[in-house]
Parts: sequence; C-alpha cells; structure tokens
Amino acid sequence: MALSISWIIQQTECLTELRNSDKRVCWIQKKQIGQQYHNQLYCYFLGEITIISDQTHSVKSHIHTYGGGSFWLNNEYLWYSNELDGQLYCYDFSYQQLKQITMPEQTDHWVFANGYMTQSGDSICVAERHQSGTVKYALVWIHSANGLVEVIDDQDDFYAYPRLNQDETAICWISWQKGHMPWQENKLNVANFNQQQIHSKEQLSGSNRSYSQPIWHQDSLIYLHDGTGFSN
Repeated sequence: MALSISWIIQQTECLTELRNSDKRVCWIQKKQIGQQYHNQLYCYFLGEITIISDQTHSVKSHIHTYGGGSFWLNNEYLWYSNELDGQLYCYDFSYQQLKQITMPEQTDHWVFANGYMTQSGDSICVAERHQSGTVKYALVWIHSANGLVEVIDDQDDFYAYPRLNQDETAICWISWQKGHMPWQENKLNVANFNQQQIHSKEQLSGSNRSYSQPIWHQDSLIYLHDGTGFSN
C-alpha cells in the first residue's frame, strides 16, 4: 500500500511523532492491548507497514514531564524509550531484531529522549534524573554495545536537539535555564567534538530570543530563531 494523506486521515487512533530516515517513515499510534492503552511504534518501508516496538512496551518518554522525542532512527537502526521501565531499546532493521540497550542498574535513575544516532550506532540524547528530591538534566552519550551512559554536558538546566555534523567533529544543542520556557529564551550551543567530549563551546543567545531545530548541512549550521519577531 502507499502511505498517503487520505490513509492517515482515516486512522481512528492519533498518529504522533512522525519521523523519517532516507528509507523509512515511522510514527506512534495508541492501541488498546487488553485493559490498557500502549503507544506502539510503526514503520512504513517499501509499501508495507510493520510494528517495530514490542507489544508489551509503550513508546513514550516522560522527560521534561510532558515527554516528546521518544524515538529516533537512521537507515540501519531505531532507538526508542519504553515508558513502562524507562529503558532504551534498539531495533535492527536488517535482522528485524529488538535489543534492550540500557539496564536499570546502569542508568542510575536516568530517563531519555530527543536522541540522535551516531555513525557507530551509539546515541546522543537528553537525559533526566530524579534522585533525592532533585531533578537533573544532561546531554549524554549511550554506548550501544553495553548501555554505558556518559555525561557530555550538564551545565544548563534543560536540553534539547543534540546534533552532530557529518564527520562528527562538531556538535550543537539547545539549552535553557529555569525561569524561561524554551520558546521564550534559550541558547544555541556549538562546540568541537572528539572522543565523546566537547571543546571550545560557543553560544548564541539574547534576551527574549529563542532558537530551535538546528541541523547541520555539511559544515554549516542551519537553525530557526525569532530575533525578528518571527521564527525564520
């Protein structure tokens, strides 16, 4: 079948978090399983729609309270957050196999969202930790081989949109501080990147300015900002 606007309109369940790679289009649909509703992950590829997530899972992240960014993909793999245990899982498109990446004893109360896949198959994402009555946010690198979580940056209160350039020598991300919503005032961070560490960080910021959706095109960084009163 062809994936079309008319097919999407005909769906009784809400479709959310529509994302794509060069080969696939993926999204989340809420389905009733037994007495409970789970968010299941679907992918469209070569005319067929398949369920990617384990049917005992629910694809969602509770990061920043309201969630979002609960899965990310490239042409080979897809990672998602299971809200029922807070762990990350990876689906291998070639072998059609699902593997748990993080384990509770490794993640130290972290939950994850808003990730980006690296060339090695690891992920950079935003992490949130509730511990001893405090909430902490960070950018983290997660190793696909063993689920090890390494903090890249934790100097700001909130994070979003981590992205690497094509040769993975530079990284960008959005951050903001308590007292501001991200669409009111935030910072666009850019840094050199080597061996999971940032160097020579620079920031674009301004009073009542917000930046969003940064992406790399070769060595150039493209982003939206509202310095003119409009996001452009």
